[in-house]
This record gives sequence, structure tokens and C-alpha cells, in this order.
Amino acid sequence: MIERETIKRGGQRVAAAMTEFFTAPASAKPLAVFRIGLAAVLLAQAFTLAANVTDLFGRQGLIQWDVTYDGTDRSAMAWAYPHLSWFDGLFAALGLSETAGVYVMFSLYVTSLVFLLVGFKTRAACIATFALQLILSNSSPATVYGVDSFARVSLFYALWMPLGAVYSIDAILQRGGAVNSSAARIGLRFLQLHMALMYLASGIGKGMGAQWWNGEAIWRAVTMPELAQYDLMWLANYAWLPIFLGWATVILEVFYIVAVCSRRARLPIVLAVIGMHVGIALFLGLVSFASLMIMLNVSAFLIPSEPTGLKQTAASFDPQSVVAVAA
Repeated sequence: MIERETIKRGGQRVAAAMTEFFTAPASAKPLAVFRIGLAAVLLAQAFTLAANVTDLFGRQGLIQWDVTYDGTDRSAMAWAYPHLSWFDGLFAALGLSETAGVYVMFSLYVTSLVFLLVGFKTRAACIATFALQLILSNSSPATVYGVDSFARVSLFYALWMPLGAVYSIDAILQRGGAVNSSAARIGLRFLQLHMALMYLASGIGKGMGAQWWNGEAIWRAVTMPELAQYDLMWLANYAWLPIFLGWATVILEVFYIVAVCSRRARLPIVLAVIGMHVGIALFLGLVSFASLMIMLNVSAFLIPSEPTGLKQTAASFDPQSVVAVAA
């Protein structure tokens, strides 16, 4: 009987700890930084694409519409892959050429990003940005790489997060929602756990091959002509350095999840990951991707989330507190 009561109390403590971990009210500031950073990175990326809009997204662009969409898909999931060609009839009805229509869609995308950046009509801006980013990337799949995939995932999460509660025009107009809320905590936890699982999967995937253990992955990345920003052939004389960087990358990504569980380990782990992405930007030239990943790390872990004036109870989840249930 005593053991049953002990187990029952232990289960209640675990449930209470998990409920607090996921739903204790949190400040919306981390999610506001997430919104601003995401919009800023995508605006910067859009600026780099603006001079080549028709080449990238037009019907007769580098990858023609007939290749990216043949119009024969009648499956139930076809709606999930919108394409610029879907709007041919709308362009014609508005008296627009296809080229002008592409520019209009791209301009709407940029406008929605500006609205998202400043937090004006935040929810509607987020929905529009997500839809337009999906349309443009599906219309030019050859240009899509890591930053676009992570942006799409981030925008999907942003659809239901309270992004406009602070640092926004909506907040100034007092229609951005509560500054401190359980919704903000839930959104932040989902972002943190997604980051942790993403890095864990990436680290495990890297660790399953030999290239990250023997340094070949680092060597090939920094010497590929299409990526290399500097002449690093001298690394051949210091084989231990690529090996060290490969090991460090795998270990760091696998143990990134500790940042979710431990407040003490959070800062050094996240700073190390940010340093890794700074290196990606400097030595591989993947500035947009690195900037987006740095923004995700900063907003998920480095912006204080505890509401001002409230006790800090949910900043981290201590596994020992719920394992030692009989204490």
C-alpha cells in the first residue's frame, strides 16, 4: 500500500513538473525576437534575389514551370504544393502579364515580411508570408536549400505562436495579446525541443559515417570550389584540425539537447553552436543559412523568458527532480 501511494505521489510530481515545464506563463520576448530575426533574415535573402526574380521564378526562368509543375497531379495532397502557375487565370483577369504577375507575387512576399518584421497585423502577415514562401519555393525548387527548409518550418510554427505581444505595432495598438502567457511558454518549448531534436538527428546522422570522424567532411566542405571562401589547402599539413572539428561538431550536435534540460550548460552549448554557424558563414559563404540558425538559437535559449516579477520556476526541466520521486 505504501509503495502504491509512493508511486502515485511520484506520478503526480512528474505530471506537475511537466505541466509547469510546458505551460507556466512566460514572457513573449523570445518569440518576438524570433519573429523579428526570421523576418530580417528572409528580407535580406529576398534582397539578394530581387535582381533575378524572373530568372528564378518566371515561366521561362532557369527552371521552367513545365518542369517544376506539369498540372497532372490530382492527389489529395496536391494542394500542399502551390505553384505560381496556379495564378495564371488571376494574372490574366487583372490584365497582368506572367512576368508582371511574378513581380507582384514577389512584392507581396516582401511586403508581408515587412509587416511581420514590425509586427503589424502579425497573424495575417505570418499566414501570408508562409503561403507566399511556399509558392515561390515550389516554383523554383532548384534554388531551395537549408535556409528555405528551416524558414518554412519556422513560419509554420509562427502561425500559432503569440509573436506580436511585444516589440510590435500590434502591441503599441494594444492588440498583440498578453505579454506573459502559457501560449508563449508552449511556443518557446516547441521551438527549443525542435532545435534539440533537429541537432540530435543531425549529429547521429553524421556519426554513422566515417567522414566526420576522420576529418574528411570538414576538409571536403572547406575546399569545394563552389563553397570555399578562402584557400585552406594548408589544412593538409595539420590533419588533426579537421579531425578535431569533425568530432566536435558531432559531439556538440548530439549533446545540444542538454541545453533544454540544464540552465548551467545552456550558455556554453548554445554559444558553441553559434560559433559553429559563424564558421559556416565565414568559410562556406552560407550567410543566410547561418544567420537563420543563429537567430533560432538566440531566440530559443538566450532571451530571458521569465515574466518580470514572477518566480523563475520553468526556465529549465530538472530530470533528477522527477526521477527521485520517493525522496
